[in-house]
Amino acid sequence: MPSRKRNPPTQELVSVKVPDLFDVIGYYSDGTPETCEDRLVSFIRAGVTLQIAAAAVGTPLSTVRRYLEDGAMVLRRIHNDGLDQMCFTDTEMAFAHFARRLATAQGEAGAELVMIATGAARGGYRKTTTTVRKSPAGKVLETTVKDEIVPPDPTMLKWLLAKTYPDEFGDSPIQITGAGGGPIEVAAVDMQTAIMAGLQEYADRIVADDADNAVEVVSDTADT
Repeated sequence: MPSRKRNPPTQELVSVKVPDLFDVIGYYSDGTPETCEDRLVSFIRAGVTLQIAAAAVGTPLSTVRRYLEDGAMVLRRIHNDGLDQMCFTDTEMAFAHFARRLATAQGEAGAELVMIATGAARGGYRKTTTTVRKSPAGKVLETTVKDEIVPPDPTMLKWLLAKTYPDEFGDSPIQITGAGGGPIEVAAVDMQTAIMAGLQEYADRIVADDADNAVEVVSDTADT
């Protein structure tokens, strides 16, 4: 089989530099530079996962995790071992600052979600619903505004109680055992045999009912 000849590329591939977390990738409205780290932290604060946030800023997830591990190690040595910040390089302190910022952003995102869930569970807030009824031609025929107080959400309330106080309100596991706490004995029954037995029982019951009805009819005839 003749080999296929490849055409030479019409354009050379351009190597793209992967942005580092500390690179400037934009500017805020006030002219302050925005780094890759700033944007990643803002994504985390909004509730985005670390994997998606890293992809969004164009930095490999492995790089982000390595920076976090290095930063966490610096923070442990400062708080647990009592080392002074002067013992670390500027890069190491940058990693520590990043790890602290990310942990704070994750805490803020979690707190925001819990407050939303708690608000739904408690209810009591005002909700306004506007309904517009239109004709087939698109003309507005009627506009209805409904103002109501949202009641508590029992499903969300149960979930919060189970997660916050698992010992008191969590779902207790149900343990099923056999006699004396031993294993459950399971008897395997052929499906066809079980069906035939059920049909036979049903037929016998019908025959017995017919016999009882016949006795009643004979008895009524004899009385007349």
